[in-house]
Amino acid sequence: MRQILFFVFLMLYFTSCDILENDTEPEVQLTELGFLGTMPVDTISFLSNNLKIENGGTVTGISGVGTFVSVALGLRDTISQISISIELPEIKTENDTINLGGEQPAENSPVTAYINQKYPYETVKNMLSLGDKPIRGDQINGFRLGIVFQNFFRGFYSDGNQEDNYLKVVDLDEDTETNANNETVRTLEVTFDVKINMFDPFSNSSDPVGEIKGLLRMKYIETL
Repeated sequence: MRQILFFVFLMLYFTSCDILENDTEPEVQLTELGFLGTMPVDTISFLSNNLKIENGGTVTGISGVGTFVSVALGLRDTISQISISIELPEIKTENDTINLGGEQPAENSPVTAYINQKYPYETVKNMLSLGDKPIRGDQINGFRLGIVFQNFFRGFYSDGNQEDNYLKVVDLDEDTETNANNETVRTLEVTFDVKINMFDPFSNSSDPVGEIKGLLRMKYIETL
C-alpha cells in the first residue's frame, strides 16, 4: 500500500511580477516570480503581487517496492489562498520502506534532513535543466503540476492525458542569498512554459476541467 510519510512546506517572502502577454513561442519575459497566462477555470484568481514561496518535499514508501523522494516548488496567492506547485520527478532511494521517526517540525525533522540529503541542490539543478520535461501520468515518472484551493482542500492536477501538451524549462538562473540563520544558500529561479490539461480527482469524468497555459516562474532554495 502506498503511503505518503511526510510533506512539509517552507514559506518565504517574494516580490511581485509584471504582467505580459504573448500567444506565440515565448521569449523569456518573466523576470520576477509569478504566473502569466490562462487558468483552466476562469474563476481562478491568482495575483502575482500577493505571492509567497512554498517549497516542500515528500518521502513516499511502497511496501516491497522501495522508498522514493521528491521536491516540489510552489507559489501561493495569500489573498485567494490558491497555490500552484510543480513536483519534480521522484528518485528511488531505498529498496524497501524506511522509518524516519514520523512527522516533526521542519527545523528538526529527520525527514527534512533525508530529503535534503537524497535530493540535493545539484540534483534539483539537473532536473531543471533547459528543455522539454515529461509530465507525470499513471506510467510516467515526470513533473506533476497542481493548482490547490487551500480554503477548500481541493485541487486540480495534471494526472491524465497530456497528448500534444508540454512542460518546458525556458530559463534557469543561479544565485545566492542569506537565509534566516545568516547562512549563505544557493538558489535557482526557473521559468516554465506550460500547456497542461488539469483534472479534478473527485470528478467521475476522465475529461480535463480545462488547461493551464502560459509562463510560470518559481524559485528553489538550497535546503528545505
